[in-house]
Amino acid sequence: MRSIALLMCLAILGLMSCHQDIDEVLEERTIIQILQENANFSLLEEALIAADLADDLMSDGPFTLFAPSNDAFNSYLSAHGEDMEMFLARPGVRDLLLYHLLSGELLSAQIPNAAIESLLPNKALTFQSSGTNITINDSASILTPDVEASNGVIHGIDQILIPPVDSVEVNFER
Repeated sequence: MRSIALLMCLAILGLMSCHQDIDEVLEERTIIQILQENANFSLLEEALIAADLADDLMSDGPFTLFAPSNDAFNSYLSAHGEDMEMFLARPGVRDLLLYHLLSGELLSAQIPNAAIESLLPNKALTFQSSGTNITINDSASILTPDVEASNGVIHGIDQILIPPVDSVEVNFER
């Protein structure tokens, strides 16, 4: 009986240490590494690399990234008659992507019904939350909240966020 109890205790300790190891591995992944591992954000990853922002999203941060899914990119590209190559060739892509980033880590439960400055200078994102539903700039919705990284948090969204026209070199609304 004692040997069974001892074996159970050892098994529980082993499982607990495995869980801790998994948590540590997950916590060590940066925002860009998480995007690289998720095929649903491959177009965003491509855009971040092209705009020279990938290295920044591997740094300490913390950052909050509102990450448009591939579906969001494809909808935008289709609506504007572009492919990804044309999109990335536009001036102002870096500004557009900076508009999807906040300084600091902001979990969904912390998002106020207010405007918050993005990393695009002097341009804020406006949030409306009702329970677990969060809308950004009266159009985009957070579909996948609170994907935590070692250097911040990612919120998957269903649309590309378009900054006000005067803040980028080219009008992305067309």
